[in-house]
Amino acid sequence: MIDNDRLEDVVWSAPLKDVELWENERWSTATVGQNTSSGDSGWSKSNLKRGERKGWSRRRDGWSEVNDLGGGLDGDIRSNLTFTLEPGWHFVNTEDWRSDMTGSWVPDVGADQDGWVYTNDVWNEPCIKPPEEWKLRGMTRRRRWTRRIYYVGPEVSS
Repeated sequence: MIDNDRLEDVVWSAPLKDVELWENERWSTATVGQNTSSGDSGWSKSNLKRGERKGWSRRRDGWSEVNDLGGGLDGDIRSNLTFTLEPGWHFVNTEDWRSDMTGSWVPDVGADQDGWVYTNDVWNEPCIKPPEEWKLRGMTRRRRWTRRIYYVGPEVSS
């Protein structure tokens, strides 16, 4: 949630912009005892296939892994995920990561009530609710997270 009332004075007068992260998951119908890579039934990051996008990514195409950029892939993104920003840019400390609940990044599609956009097995054909037949063929989903950052200029060392 954006809360401008809690912004520090330095942030009020600074340029602001959003940074984004992408949460990626794959559906699996695995049951206990099946010979699968993860054994997790339902939606999970551990169901992602080897060689495809990771559980968290920085770019819209899903291929820039957060781990490569100084952040972690595990845990609750809203509480512990950070990454290196360009010099002079800082995270707004009074705000946390927030999910794009409308799916504004997918024109004419939108997102479900939790901000997820569903896609087929190869991350195409976005929709708000996946067709039932995708459960058998495979399906994926993505959710966009944003957080505001502000610019105060590079720090000058004396």
